[in-house]
Amino acid sequence: MTRILVVEDEAIIAADLNMILTKRGYTCDQTDNAIEALELIAKNDYQLFLMDIFISGDTDGVDLARQIRKRNDRPLLFLTSYYDNQTLDRVKEIKPEAYIVKPFEERNLIANIELALYRHKRPVSSSPSLDKIFVKDQSELVALDPTDITYVEADDNYARVVANSKTYLLSHPIKKVEENLGKLPFARVHKSFIVNLTKVTSIQEGFVFLGTEKIPLGRTYRQPFMSALTIL
Repeated sequence: MTRILVVEDEAIIAADLNMILTKRGYTCDQTDNAIEALELIAKNDYQLFLMDIFISGDTDGVDLARQIRKRNDRPLLFLTSYYDNQTLDRVKEIKPEAYIVKPFEERNLIANIELALYRHKRPVSSSPSLDKIFVKDQSELVALDPTDITYVEADDNYARVVANSKTYLLSHPIKKVEENLGKLPFARVHKSFIVNLTKVTSIQEGFVFLGTEKIPLGRTYRQPFMSALTIL
């Protein structure tokens, strides 16, 4: 059974989180400070950490997260109402699996948790993939590993593939690209966007985040996309 540690000093929110997580079948332990959190971590095997930034005690959530990262590589999600630039800069150093702003929606919270757990459990192949996608770069055909592709964006009757911070223009529409990707871990999230599921770092109301990239999540595609994450 998946065990989650929640570090939250607002009693009402902590109670809501416990109810939501328990209802979804997770085992939930809670504390409001870093000292007790580290004691619990020493005694239990947690698969995910969910924490606020401003918690009780002298150590805040960011510093606690930094200590947790030194001990294990389990997914860590921030759930907070603070999102000023200084705080965000500190959070970026931790590289959390998600940064969820309060007030949160239950479905978005669970989607981010499931996605973080899936990405952590997903096995990484020790051998390179034999399946290559060829894209045109000026007069040259370039072979791309599908795992390097971040997203695909429609451009009228063309499509743009973004991979390794470089953009390639394809001479066919995004629908054709979607067909060619077949059973690879890609999903259509908008009429103009296809995303690599392994690159998704957060899902919030109306948007999918791929690191610093913010991709719109269309109503037509939301349910299939969310269902895919639940199945995984």
